Amino acid sequence: MATVAPTDISQTHPYTCNSCAVAFRNSDAQRTHMRSDWHRYNLKRRLAELPAVSSEDYNEKVLAAQATNNAAAAQAAYAKVCATCQKTYYSENAYQNHLSSKAHRTRESRGSTRDASSMTGSDGRRSFSALESIPDSESRDPTAEAEFEQVVAGIKETSIQDMPEITRRPSNPQPGTEPRGDHPMSPEKAEVPSMPISRCLFCNYDSPNLKLSVMHMTKIHGLFIPEQNFLVDLEGLIRYMQAKVHQNFECLYCHKLRGNAEGVQTHMRDKAHCKIAFETEEELIEVGQFYDFSSTYSDDGEEDFGGAMEGVKAGQNGGVKLEGSGEDGADDGWETDSSFSSLDTNELASVPNDDRTLSYQRLPLHRHHSNTDPRPHRNADGWHSHAHNHTNAVFYDEHEMHLPSGRVAGHRSLRKYYRQNLHNYPTAAERMERAQRLIEEGSSEDADMDEVDLPATPPRNSLMRRGEAGMLGATSQQRRDVRSEEIRARQRERRAQNRYQAKLEKQANSQKHYRDPLLQ
Repeated sequence: MATVAPTDISQTHPYTCNSCAVAFRNSDAQRTHMRSDWHRYNLKRRLAELPAVSSEDYNEKVLAAQATNNAAAAQAAYAKVCATCQKTYYSENAYQNHLSSKAHRTRESRGSTRDASSMTGSDGRRSFSALESIPDSESRDPTAEAEFEQVVAGIKETSIQDMPEITRRPSNPQPGTEPRGDHPMSPEKAEVPSMPISRCLFCNYDSPNLKLSVMHMTKIHGLFIPEQNFLVDLEGLIRYMQAKVHQNFECLYCHKLRGNAEGVQTHMRDKAHCKIAFETEEELIEVGQFYDFSSTYSDDGEEDFGGAMEGVKAGQNGGVKLEGSGEDGADDGWETDSSFSSLDTNELASVPNDDRTLSYQRLPLHRHHSNTDPRPHRNADGWHSHAHNHTNAVFYDEHEMHLPSGRVAGHRSLRKYYRQNLHNYPTAAERMERAQRLIEEGSSEDADMDEVDLPATPPRNSLMRRGEAGMLGATSQQRRDVRSEEIRARQRERRAQNRYQAKLEKQANSQKHYRDPLLQ
C-alpha cells in the first residue's frame, strides 16, 4: 500500500502574517487582516518584545475593555437628586449614605408633616370659596344690571362691516378735534432764561453796565471788537454772542461745540479764543447785521480819473499793459524783457502821462482825495481800500518785479536763495563800488606791479581739517601726539563696550529655563 504524504501548509496557505502567526490562502484575505485591529495590536506587542495574542484572546480582551468602559461611563453619567434636601449626588454609594443619614430622615419627617397641614388648609379654603361663589340673586344691584344689559345690547347692534377701512394716517385733523398743547418740558417750547446784558461772556462776571462789561472783557480776556467806528448795535452784538455761548454752546472764534456753557467758556479761555471771528466771508456776513456801512456804499461804482491814466493800465496778473504803443499794434499786450528790463533801477521815477502831466497833480479830482466831492468813496460791500487804482509796478520780468520806489521784489520760486544769510557778504552797492574802484586803479597799477605767478591750487597745509580749529599754533609733533592719543582713546572705548556686551550676553546664558521657540 502506498502511503499519503502530509500536505505542506505553505503550499495551501502561501500568504502569512509573522506578527500574528497566521497564514492565508489568498492575498485579499491577507490585506484585510493587515487592516484589522488585531493585527495592529500584535504589531505593538511585537515592538514591545511580547508574544503574539491569538484571535480568541484578543476578542476576550476587547469585550472586557468595552464592559469596563461602559461601567465607567455609566458611573460618570450617574446623577441622583434628593428632592427633600435639594442635593445632587454623582455616585450610588454617596446617595445611599445620604438616604440613611439622620439629617435626611429629619427633613423628610418635617416635610411630610408640612404637606399634611397644607393639604388640610387648602381643602378648607376650597370649601369656603365654594360657599362664597354661590350667587345671591337678591343682593344684585338693579342699576348695575341695567348698565350690563345696555352694554350687551350695544355689542349686539354693533356691525363690524360698517367700519371704514383705515388705509393711511389722515393728513389733516378732524374739525372737531382740539389741538393738544405742547408739553411744558418740550425742547421747542423750552425758554432760555434771560441773562443780563452786562454779564461777561467768558467768566459770567456781572458788571454795572454794558460799557464796563465790554471794558472788562477787553482788558481781562483780550476781546477785540472789529470796525468799532461802524458798529451801530453793540447791545445786539453782545446778545447774539450770548446766545451762541449759552444756547448753542459754540465757540465764538473756531465755532466748536461743547456740552454746556461752562465747557465752551473754559475752551475759549484755555485756547485764547476770546475774540470775534472776523476773517472769512461767512463770518463777516454773520456779524454784519450789527454794523452800518451805508456811508461807504457807492451806487455808480468806482469811476476812472477821466482819461488821465488811459495810457497805462494794470494787467490781469499785476503787470503793465500798454495800449496804443504803435501804429501797427505790434507792441500791444504784455511787456517783454527787451522793452523795460534795460531801464536802470536808480533812474525809476513817476511815469508821466501823454500830456506831460503827473498823476498826483490830478489827485484832487478823484473822490478819494477830494473834500468837496459828495460822491461816496467806498465800495458797495462797505470795504474801503486805500490802495487806489494806480499802477504799482513799473515793469517785471520772469523772476523780478521792479517797483516805483526802486525796490525789486523777487519771485517766490527763488525764496530759498533770498533767505540765505551770507555773513560779511558785501551788498550790491558795495560790490559795484568795489568793481568800479578796481577798474579805475587797475590800469595805473598794472604797469608798476610785477606779475607773480600763483599756483593753480593752494598748498594742502593751507586748509584746516574739521575739528582742528583748536590746534592753531601747534607744531607738527604736537599734532601727531594728539592724533595718536585720540586713536588710543577710541580703542579703549571700543574694548570697554565689548566687555560690557559680553557681560550682558553671559548673564543671558545663565537663565533658569531654556526653551527653544522652534520646538514649542
